[in-house]
Amino acid sequence: MQSLLGISLCNTFRMLALFLNFQLLIHGFGAFQNGLQERTWRTLSESAYCLLTQAGLKVQFWEFSFLTATYLYNRTWRSGSNNIPYSLVFKKKPDLSNVKVFGCPAHVVLPGQQRRKDQGRTRQGVFVGYS
Repeated sequence: MQSLLGISLCNTFRMLALFLNFQLLIHGFGAFQNGLQERTWRTLSESAYCLLTQAGLKVQFWEFSFLTATYLYNRTWRSGSNNIPYSLVFKKKPDLSNVKVFGCPAHVVLPGQQRRKDQGRTRQGVFVGYS
């Protein structure tokens, strides 16, 4: 493939890739440059692990505990912004009346087609997060 100047576009892209790789080597990117993001991920990971441990659930529920940790993290106060992230986005205070303990017993109401007369109307489960 040729450009108008007769220089191969493939060579041009190779030169650009080499230049960008050289620039990345000079400036470098590492976890130390993303302090706030790395700290947030660490906080969320530790919170998710604590939720799993406290509930006595297996690692299979890691995703649910991480989502619950994120849900709670977004509804708690931050000193950096002196506000709650939820309030900054939605311009109102979050409703915390639905907050439950992760891993607590939960009852699910069964639809009429799945019920029998000799069974109850609910099935017991474990609370693993918010929808």
